[in-house]
Amino acid sequence: MALRFIKEGFISSKKTIVKGPSLLKLTSANPNLEIIIQSRWFEAQKCQHVGCFLSSVILMGSLLEALLLAKVLQNPKEANRSQRAPKRKDGSVIAIHEWTLNSLIDVPVDSGWLKVRSGEI
Repeated sequence: MALRFIKEGFISSKKTIVKGPSLLKLTSANPNLEIIIQSRWFEAQKCQHVGCFLSSVILMGSLLEALLLAKVLQNPKEANRSQRAPKRKDGSVIAIHEWTLNSLIDVPVDSGWLKVRSGEI
């Protein structure tokens, strides 16, 4: 995976900071989210350049979580109908803003928004 990022120019031996991809399709309902994501994208690169790799990974994980939440919030009805949507003991679906990262991954996979290779999840 790292080699793919290097080949595509996302990771370089030069310590340059590159702007993240435009995510306006996902973040248009919440313009502040685009600003937050771009800020974390820059900060993750800075961490990587100074050798704070764990911090960089954590920041990128927070980006992934934000993007998954944005996708689910764009499609709340479909997300809530997913077999993988988290439910209370009474069978009602938990409010999206209370979902765990696990649910934010499971529902997009179940809904076909997030593609995975067989056997990887």
